[in-house]
Amino acid sequence: MNDRLREVWLPGCYFVLTLGSALVLAGAVLISPWIAGGESERPLLSLFARDSTVRRTSIASALGLAATAFIFFRPAGWFRKTDAKSDTQSNIAGA
Repeated sequence: MNDRLREVWLPGCYFVLTLGSALVLAGAVLISPWIAGGESERPLLSLFARDSTVRRTSIASALGLAATAFIFFRPAGWFRKTDAKSDTQSNIAGA
C-alpha cells in the first residue's frame, strides 16, 4: 500500500494541484480585464487587469508550473517510454 501511495497517488495529486494552479493563474490573467471593466474596488483585480508586467510574469509562471507538472509530477504510465531492455547483461561503459 505504501509503494502504491508513493508511486501513484502522490505524483497524481501533485500533478493535479500544480496544473490546477497554473490554470487558475492563467485564468486570472485572462478573465480579470472583463471582471474589472471599469473602476474596480479590489486592488488585486485591478492589478491583474491593468499592469502588463504582472500579466506577463503571471503567464510565464503559469507556463513554468505546467512544465513542472509534466516533467516532475507526471503520474506513472503517462507518456512514459517502456523499458525495452532484455534479461541479458546490460552494457555498462561498452563492456
